[in-house]
Amino acid sequence: MNVRMSCGRSAIVSAGPAGGAGTTGGPALVALPRRALVSKILASGLAADRTNSESDGASVADVLRAAGLAAVLSLAICLPVRLWQIHAVIVDHVSQMPPQPADMEIVQGDVVSFVDPKKGHFRNDLIRNHPFFEHGPYVLVSTGFENDKLVIAKLAEAAGMQARMTAADDRGSTWVVQPAPPQEPTP
Repeated sequence: MNVRMSCGRSAIVSAGPAGGAGTTGGPALVALPRRALVSKILASGLAADRTNSESDGASVADVLRAAGLAAVLSLAICLPVRLWQIHAVIVDHVSQMPPQPADMEIVQGDVVSFVDPKKGHFRNDLIRNHPFFEHGPYVLVSTGFENDKLVIAKLAEAAGMQARMTAADDRGSTWVVQPAPPQEPTP
């Protein structure tokens, strides 16, 4: 039996035992996206000529029942496993961020973190800020602890604020930029 189904640029061609559509005599899959492959195979099974369904051993109802069971098992087993894998990747990725201040909710100022992109994997993805730097926390690229210290001091001085380091390790450093305390005039 030869079945040809096509949808746009995707097609399934299955050849009969005599060769027909291919040189190898077996099924040939042509340019199928992965997701469309399963639906094309199921559709070709349903669209095939079933005039002799008694001798084939499977009816349309059996195919639909198997497809439904596969979908339910996929939702019940595969989906939770995939969600657990995604959660593990995100937790691992976010753990590369320098530690934030423990009292971040009550900090009077902005939190600025310097991330060293050379250590870890996909560290540049951690550097994301508001497009116009309207609010923090701010994440910047580290060029070494001493350079970060100079940069944050100059930024704080230009804004009339003071910077205080809250944490530093091999992942980078975290600073809090706060309003400077009022200075008493000297007589």
